[in-house]
Amino acid sequence: MKIRVIGLVSVLVVFASLYSGCKQDPPAFDLEASGYPDEIGQIILTNCAVSGCHNSASSHAAAGLDLSSWESCMRGDRNGAVVIPYSHEYSTMFMFCNTYADLGVSVEPTMPFNGDPLTRTQVIQLRDWINSGAPSRDGTVAFADNSSREKYYVTNQGCDVVTVVDAATGLAMRYIHVGSSFQIESPHGLRISPDGQYWYVCFSNGSYLEKYRTSDDAFVGRVLLGADVSAGFGSWNTFSITPDGRYAFVVHWSTVTDGRIAKVDLQTMQFVAVYGSSIFVQTHGSAISPDGNWLYVTTTSGNYIFKFDVNDISNFDQIIIDGVSPLPLNNSSENGHEIAFAPDGSKYFITCSGTNNIRVFDFATTH
Repeated sequence: MKIRVIGLVSVLVVFASLYSGCKQDPPAFDLEASGYPDEIGQIILTNCAVSGCHNSASSHAAAGLDLSSWESCMRGDRNGAVVIPYSHEYSTMFMFCNTYADLGVSVEPTMPFNGDPLTRTQVIQLRDWINSGAPSRDGTVAFADNSSREKYYVTNQGCDVVTVVDAATGLAMRYIHVGSSFQIESPHGLRISPDGQYWYVCFSNGSYLEKYRTSDDAFVGRVLLGADVSAGFGSWNTFSITPDGRYAFVVHWSTVTDGRIAKVDLQTMQFVAVYGSSIFVQTHGSAISPDGNWLYVTTTSGNYIFKFDVNDISNFDQIIIDGVSPLPLNNSSENGHEIAFAPDGSKYFITCSGTNNIRVFDFATTH
């Protein structure tokens, strides 16, 4: 019996010795190969890109987000981009990792999932990295390698932001803050110049037309169009650019007889003139004919559109949308909202909010 007791004690001692020496090894990673800067790689590779979470082997079960390298991080997940260079406030990776209200928005579930939250220092490091462009180890900033990259723009009326989307991947690549005021101005109309060098934006709660470069989306300038006397802000919803890129005609919307059309020289970003009329009620959509001679403007409270002589906007006619209804023009059966020309210029299309129709006009016969 004594021998058995000694043997059992020996076994327990050996087992305890082995157990005390067994611990979970830290995640194995190659910091340099990951492409992340050192301090950012340490945070992501030890907290996020681990087994069962956002590494290459497990990403398919984690929204498709693979954070094992800088390149895979910039590809985002099945919902889109997770890091927007220069904009931590729109980067979901920051939101899920942040647990400090004073540092920005927090989103649940907090990441790392079922793990200890990142420290305040780590969250600040992530924030500052993203705001500096979220560069790779060698200083590369995502989407900055090609200034002629195909992209498209989306206005966000609730936060005075324009989202720049990479056409090839469908990923949001930049968020550009627009507007000139402390209050929400609601970017509404956006168009790209005929030569593709600039994009312009106007505001449904503002009085400016702004100009940005397409190569780097940098601000170029703005021009004051005029303001509502009562509110201090206008409602300049849409605009059209002449085929030569020289002028823009910006349309003002109003619930009263206060519709206006402003002409702007886009080369100098100078206000040229404004024209208004008591029958311009809720003017909204606009388009210039491909020959550059005619400006068409819709009204959202009638069965007609206006056709202006581009060289003399005080000279205009009306076109009945349904082709049969008589005057008065304020017959609200159609309510034209937006208008656009076909690429070949042979037709133009009017969306009608009153009837949920799209009216198609032959330009040659309704010219």
